[in-house]
Amino acid sequence: MTWRETINVSAPWRDDSLDIFQKATAICEIFKSSKWYSTINEVAESGGVDQAIEEFGEDQIHAWVEEMEFLIEDKELTISLFNYRWDRMYDYADRDRVWVNVW
Repeated sequence: MTWRETINVSAPWRDDSLDIFQKATAICEIFKSSKWYSTINEVAESGGVDQAIEEFGEDQIHAWVEEMEFLIEDKELTISLFNYRWDRMYDYADRDRVWVNVW
């Protein structure tokens, strides 16, 4: 399998001086600056939502980032909740052929 993109989140992932809110915020910002995040928008705008869904499946990365940002803002994010959501995001990345580097 060929990866479309590698997204490196290792810096916030491994930084033990950051609390869960800071880590999640940094990871969301990295995702938002990725080609994966922006390409889905571009495909939807140029070819329509149907083409975006055909090429990428459902747009789960935007929903994941929005959910994380909501949980961060409301101070409701816990480590166990982040880990649960992280596993789902990893599945989305695999489906869309995006490698997320944490080490």
